[in-house]
Amino acid sequence: NYRTQTEYNDALVIKVFLIQMVVNFNAYFYVAFFKNEIEGCLVRADGAYWLIGESKFVAAPPKDSLDTPPSCLDELTDQLVVTFLLQVFMNINEIGTPFFLSKLDEWWKARAVRQKVKAARKLGES
Repeated sequence: NYRTQTEYNDALVIKVFLIQMVVNFNAYFYVAFFKNEIEGCLVRADGAYWLIGESKFVAAPPKDSLDTPPSCLDELTDQLVVTFLLQVFMNINEIGTPFFLSKLDEWWKARAVRQKVKAARKLGES
């Protein structure tokens, strides 16, 4: 039990932060540190992907095409790029949708006013 509400809130913030870190970033930690030993990595070499791992050696690219020892850095990079681009798209969507809807609403109201003016002119001409 916590003595004060502040202590409780501080502990809650720390717990939520740690849980969010595990939930959101566990796939990146797995790919970065454990995947190579458990199931192998896809490595780019000679314009193709090769499955290479410590425990499983499925296919090997030519030795001269690997500049560095095999690691899952290519997969991690791909995952991070996709995540970043999706986040950018979602931010643009979050900002753009209300802006677009407000402009659409303005246009719709102006259209309604133009139609009323047009109808009033027609009645005035008759």
